[in-house]
Formats: sequence, C-alpha cells, structure tokens
Amino acid sequence: MLTEPVLRNLPPTLHLGDCSISNWMSERAAESDVYLVCRTGQDTPIGLLLLAVLDEANDRRTAHIGYLFAQDQWGRGYATELIKGLVAAAQSHIPITLRAGVDISNPSSASVLRKAGFSTDSSQPDPQMEKFRLDLI
Repeated sequence: MLTEPVLRNLPPTLHLGDCSISNWMSERAAESDVYLVCRTGQDTPIGLLLLAVLDEANDRRTAHIGYLFAQDQWGRGYATELIKGLVAAAQSHIPITLRAGVDISNPSSASVLRKAGFSTDSSQPDPQMEKFRLDLI
C-alpha cells in the first residue's frame, strides 16, 4: 500500500524513503492515531486514516486528518465514504474543527473534502498545499 504513487502527494515527512514499513507506521503512531481502513466484512486493509486530535486554547478540539488508499482502490469512492463517515462521527464531539491539507497536484482528494463539507482555509498559505477546514459547532 505504501508505494511511491500513493505517497507521492503526501508531505515529504510521510514518504517512506529508506525507512522500513514497520518504522514508518511507528512514526505515524507516535504523532497521531492510525486506523486501518478495510471493506466491510473483510480484514485486508485498503487504506489508512491518520487522526491527530489537539485541544486548542479556545477549548475547541482540532483534529488534523490524513488518509491514503492503496493505488488499486483509487476512484472507487472509499475516500469519500471514509471522510463523510468521519464527519458524521465527529458530530458527537462538537465543538470541533477538522483540518486537512492536500497537495495541489491532487485535485481528487480536494474534491473528497469539499463533498464532505470542508472549505478552503487560507489562514496558513502554502503554495504547494491547499488547506481545508470544517468547523462543527
């Protein structure tokens, strides 16, 4: 799953490089919660969800989300289903802000976030990344 095409549009800190998959997963788990994404009734992972929940000074939680899917699973609607499900689950933790970033060369992922209700967040401009947020209150 962690192939070059899958990791290509992620920030450089998430590239596999010379790191073993085990070490890569350990590094992700040290900075966020890591969830395997599987099809209903199956045990074989088709993707990963990374979720880092932080408490901000204004007593509002912020969850930074990231996701990736195996290349042979792209275009099947799994990302849309995952993110819409995450938004629905987050409703029970309001108030919360969901944040995500998408490499500008990955418009499909940006579309997934927009379909789930996210808006572009221009508060922290980055020429290589489009940032999104969804405030649930």
